[in-house]
Amino acid sequence: MQKIVDKIISRLLLFVMKKVCFYAIMFYVTEHITDEGGGAF
Repeated sequence: MQKIVDKIISRLLLFVMKKVCFYAIMFYVTEHITDEGGGAF
């Protein structure tokens, strides 16, 4: 049982980390490329 739980937790962590990295990169890109104001969001 514990191994299953560990696998699920590690999967979730990986998923969350990927999402966070993706949003951080998107935010950084939109902040620095769109200097004329507005932005993608």
